[in-house]
Amino acid sequence: MSLHVNLASVITNENGHLLLVRREDLGGWGLPAAWPHGDAALLETAALGVHDATGLTARIERAAGVYFWPGLATLTLVYAGSAVGGSRGSGQFFAPVALPAMPAHQTLMALDALAQTRHRPRVLDISAAEQQRLRFGQSLRRFTGRLRGQGGGPAPLLDVQAVAVVMDEGHRRVLTLRRKRTEALPRVVCAGQKPPWDELAALIASEARVPVSFRWAGVWQDRASRRLDLIFAATASETFEQPGRSEWSLARQVALPAREAQYISRVRPSFARDPIWIIDQENSLKAGDTIPGSKESER
Repeated sequence: MSLHVNLASVITNENGHLLLVRREDLGGWGLPAAWPHGDAALLETAALGVHDATGLTARIERAAGVYFWPGLATLTLVYAGSAVGGSRGSGQFFAPVALPAMPAHQTLMALDALAQTRHRPRVLDISAAEQQRLRFGQSLRRFTGRLRGQGGGPAPLLDVQAVAVVMDEGHRRVLTLRRKRTEALPRVVCAGQKPPWDELAALIASEARVPVSFRWAGVWQDRASRRLDLIFAATASETFEQPGRSEWSLARQVALPAREAQYISRVRPSFARDPIWIIDQENSLKAGDTIPGSKESER
């Protein structure tokens, strides 16, 4: 089993006010959200989710955070941007100091993004009763989507893998693991039962005995195969006697798959403050692009 990946958007207007919509699945106000369907890029999906819910055209400008829902096998990627046109329809803008009552996790995501801080990946604190209510809400959302002709099949399962770029304190060496006589970055297939960054940390603790605390650094998407790599970065103290299959390799010389070499080149010493980067296999969209509404949503 892999993860469900949900996208939520924190959209502001020229006054810095936050766009919220009535969410049937939440029973009140919340952030515009969308499941990635078909072969759409993540940025496109986030923008079209805003348009479908409100009629507004959004410019998605940056990734703002990653959140894991315990018990729901769901990961939410939050993107932030601005409204650049269209009608807000059923949406409404609220001043950040006067937000309406809404679920605590929605408030957390919104305020995290508005603060523009690079917080660590978060595990949402939700009770068993809230998990059950959210499952029901997701089913309701899919059902009403089908009635409106907006799709609404089961939330899509993506092939989500988490990859670690662990650098030494001098940012010269990278932690690698031997795989079939080659070197590779630590990688796990996300089963949805634990946060991806915790699965990575457990792998590294087991094979390299190196404690790590991760930041989300980037994402790679292959739309055709419905696959995502979520890249997490950390700094750790280099040790000279590595157990098992682990090794500290010179970052500029280690032979890695081309995609993993890109990940290393993008993780700089300032990764904890740098923008979260996106690599699209088709390379047709980037943060800051304005994505108009889909033809289907404009009918």
